[in-house]
Amino acid sequence: MRIYFAAIFLLLFHSTSFGAVILQYHHVSETSPKSTSISPAQFEVHLKYLEEHSFNVVPLSQIMVKIKNQQPLKDKTVAITFDDAYIDILTQAKPLLDQFNYPYTIFVNPAIISRHSTNKGKSSSYLSWAQLKALADEDVIIANHGFEHDSVARITNNLTQAQWLAEQTALLLKAEDIIKEKTGQSWR
Repeated sequence: MRIYFAAIFLLLFHSTSFGAVILQYHHVSETSPKSTSISPAQFEVHLKYLEEHSFNVVPLSQIMVKIKNQQPLKDKTVAITFDDAYIDILTQAKPLLDQFNYPYTIFVNPAIISRHSTNKGKSSSYLSWAQLKALADEDVIIANHGFEHDSVARITNNLTQAQWLAEQTALLLKAEDIIKEKTGQSWR
C-alpha cells in the first residue's frame, strides 16, 4: 500500500505549481465496508508519509481560493477530505489528524445527518449536528455534499433538463442553508 501511495504522489506532483492533490476518504475504520474504508493504521501511514516527505497539507478552502484567483500553490500541496460525515472521522481519524496538526474538510448531506441526529439515545454511524458544530468550532471545514446522497449524474423522474437543474439547484441551496444554520459555516 505504501509503495502504491508513493507512486501516486510522484506522478501527481510532476506538474506545475497551479495544482494540488485532494485526498478523499470515507471511513477510517476496521469494521466498515472495505470498499470505502481505510484502517486507522493505514491512515496513520498516509499522514506520516505526508509529514516525512514535507507535503504542504492545507485547508481545502485555501486551495480553492488560490485556484479561483489563478495563484500558484506551494509545491506538494495537499488537502484531506472526508465524504458523508461518518462517526469514525471523529473517533478514529481526528485523533491522528490532531497529532499531525493537519486541517481537513468533512462533506455532509444535511438530510442524512438530520435523520440520524433525531434518533435520540440510539447510536449512529453518522456524526450529529452537535458534533459537526464542535468540529466547525475547531476550524474543521464542514461543506456541502448535497442534500441527500442521491446521484446527480442522471436526470430522474421524467423531468426536463431545466426542471432537473432547478430541482438540483434548490436542493444544493437548501443543504447550504442548513449547514450554515447548524455549523455557522458556508463554503458555497
